[in-house]
Amino acid sequence: MLRMLSVLLGFFILCGSLQAEPVQSLRDGWAFSFREHETAPAVEFDSVSVPMNWTFYNKQLGHQREVTSLGIGRYERIVDLGEVQAKSSPESPAPLMLRIGEIGTACAVYIDDRLVAQRGIFGTRPDTHVPMVAPLYIVLPEAMSPRIKLTIEVSNFEDTNGGGIWGQVLLGRADQILGLRDWNVIRDSSIAGIFILVFLFYLVLFMYRRTDRALLLFSLICLAFFFRQITTSEKIAMLVVPSISWNILVRLEYLSLYVVAPLYILFFSVLFGPYPWPRWLTWCGVGLGILASLGVLGLSIPCFIKTLIIIQFYWVLLFVLTFFVLFRALRSKQEDSGLFLFSFSILVLGSLNDILLTRLYIPTLSLVTLAQVVFILIQSLALARRFAREFRRRENLEELNMHLKELDETRSRFLAAASHELRTPVSLIITPIDAILKGSYGETIAHDAQVFSLIRRNCERLKHLAESLLQVLKIDAGMMQPALQQVDLEDFVQNYVALFSAEASKKHIRLESRYPACRDHKLFVNTDPVMLETVVLNLLSNAIKFTPPEGYILIQLEDPETAYIVLSIQDSGPGIPLEQQHKLFTRYAASQGNRDSRIQSFGLGLPLSAEIIKLLGGTITVQSEIGHGSCFKVHIPCWQDTQRHEHKADEKRSSCEPHCKSPKAQSILIVEDDEDMRTFLQENLSRALTVHTARSGQEGLNKIHAGLVPDLIISDVMMHPMDGLAFREQLRSIPGFDAIPFLFISANPEPEVRSRALGTGAVDFIQKPFYIDDLTSKLFALMALRDCQQKGLEERVLRALRTHDVPSSKTQTSLEDRLSYINLTERDREVLELLLQGLSDKEIAVKLNASVRTISNRVSSLLKRTGQPSRSALIAFLGGRER
Repeated sequence: MLRMLSVLLGFFILCGSLQAEPVQSLRDGWAFSFREHETAPAVEFDSVSVPMNWTFYNKQLGHQREVTSLGIGRYERIVDLGEVQAKSSPESPAPLMLRIGEIGTACAVYIDDRLVAQRGIFGTRPDTHVPMVAPLYIVLPEAMSPRIKLTIEVSNFEDTNGGGIWGQVLLGRADQILGLRDWNVIRDSSIAGIFILVFLFYLVLFMYRRTDRALLLFSLICLAFFFRQITTSEKIAMLVVPSISWNILVRLEYLSLYVVAPLYILFFSVLFGPYPWPRWLTWCGVGLGILASLGVLGLSIPCFIKTLIIIQFYWVLLFVLTFFVLFRALRSKQEDSGLFLFSFSILVLGSLNDILLTRLYIPTLSLVTLAQVVFILIQSLALARRFAREFRRRENLEELNMHLKELDETRSRFLAAASHELRTPVSLIITPIDAILKGSYGETIAHDAQVFSLIRRNCERLKHLAESLLQVLKIDAGMMQPALQQVDLEDFVQNYVALFSAEASKKHIRLESRYPACRDHKLFVNTDPVMLETVVLNLLSNAIKFTPPEGYILIQLEDPETAYIVLSIQDSGPGIPLEQQHKLFTRYAASQGNRDSRIQSFGLGLPLSAEIIKLLGGTITVQSEIGHGSCFKVHIPCWQDTQRHEHKADEKRSSCEPHCKSPKAQSILIVEDDEDMRTFLQENLSRALTVHTARSGQEGLNKIHAGLVPDLIISDVMMHPMDGLAFREQLRSIPGFDAIPFLFISANPEPEVRSRALGTGAVDFIQKPFYIDDLTSKLFALMALRDCQQKGLEERVLRALRTHDVPSSKTQTSLEDRLSYINLTERDREVLELLLQGLSDKEIAVKLNASVRTISNRVSSLLKRTGQPSRSALIAFLGGRER
């Protein structure tokens, strides 16, 4: 842009230099006479200057009789040609030429009273007068005296502003004058070409982007500048169309000036609107400009020329208001407001220069054309930047739209896949239950029937799917934050190897684990065990799922050489195609994958694992080849003191579990508004306890006032008319009831509700859904602790489990024999120890620094291996054998 401005400035300076010597300006010394018509008396002036509107001579000379705007004028001057020839070339005089600028509005030129040229047809009456305003070039005859009389007769019956010689009268060598004309034509043509090219460029842009009206308005402004450029100065329109009439030329010249004003108002309103004044005022300004433009087209030339003064004041007001808008935009730091302000300032300076030169006839360098070019180029640059920004925004929006469309399609595919994935376990729950209700399994069915295992497995499957979705939502909401702690990764992995061993054996898959040998330290990592468990479970589940029978799964830990320990899970499955590997960790990609692909079905396991590992500060990668299996590597940050510190000994746990008194001697009050939940709890707990029920806190309170004194109370939170919190507060005011264990059960996951519930003195807050065995164990433990009976039961059972050093009675031997074939691990014994204390899975998980899911799976394994149907049965089994 700066280079272009420099070229243009040099171009104008070069053109201006052609007006220097030897070209002479015949400015002063003109004798002037004026008549309103051919029979009117003349008003004479001895000496006037040109260029000038002849009405200005009234103020200059102070005649009593005024020169009117319409009439006939005669200019005379003696010209010394010898002086001009001597300055040009004394050795070889060349032909001389006159250049007479615009004359309003027709003229005849005489040299020594001999007509040599005319522009239009000079006439003494309107009917004999034919106007035409354009520069006139006259070659002087060679055989002339050194001094000549130059006479110019001017007639004006159209321009109500006044006639006269409006342009400079120049005398010089013919080649210099013609060179000046050629340069002026080249300049005007080049600038007109710039205007028309910019017009076409932004018109095409507008056709491409019709919503941006600024592009259309700016193109119309450039078109107006184009028409003004070809109808002023050298009037290159006459070179293209020589037969064009002055009527058309002058209308185009004035129309190009008048129409720009409303275009500017609309242009800047689009860029920096709305304006800080009432909207009707803006439309008044636009309407005035449109009305003036229509006047140019419809009125006679003398009529619309009279409006020029009004339009000039209109332009001045427009300049002031535009500057105000641009300064306001600059202060508010709107984009490119500085460029618009700079270019508009140049245009205003050029317009003022044009007024001084063509209306006040103060001799200055003509800058209006340069100002227009600079204005257009800078405005074009600003608009191009604006268009580029809008284009980039549009591209970004289109890209975002495409992404959203892909997400929407992916979501639809995911919902279809999720629907299919959810229907299977739901069907395997509903169908067996329906068969049980219809008596397909007989009038009585054993508690350990296979159908119940089927139902339970599919309930677990549904729970796993729901938890996966919940974890994804938590990650998206930023609610999942890791609780980092020191974890022995080898011990952590061994638990899951043991957990999946049975399933692998069932599928005839060899499950192996390898750990670094010859080391004097344990592999501690800095991680969240609960979140890491999700990753390990997903990877192992996938490995077992896609490994064929007689295949193998290898789990390895690599001794850290960097700040990370690598956990790798390798299988001998079918492998993953290379083109699908990048989709493995993309959510829902599985829903659009190949049916035989590893990423089929629900599509949440691996993406969820990748996001969890990222939260834990690690990474997950995959290496796979078709027919050669897959290997997933998880990089987990090391604990800072991993290389130097041995794993601390497990915490010593001591507990006291008093054995409960006879179950049927104890009673429980269940306050629950949901009938199905209330009935379910009553049916399951009534086998061991006396159960009383109530549908609301108020009904439960009424039963207590009627004399009911339960050993334990279970209550929902959200009920009507009295909720669980209010019910608990009422109980605390009754003497003796504050000491009765009180449990809340609720489906509300809000931490505030849990905090308020525990703040009432409740012993626990159990979240729905829950396992009935967990609840039963919790109830037995609470009532046992309240009674504080048979404190030595746990110690005898644990001593029998750990040392097998028990009396040789038949009962004890039966217990030892029962446990000997189970082959309990150290972690199994720890879980069993806490289970006998009546702790829930969640409490055991906290004690052992493990996840709830891991503990639940281990407890289920213990139940299967001991042949007991429930946790309470296991506790009773061990306790009964010990007694």
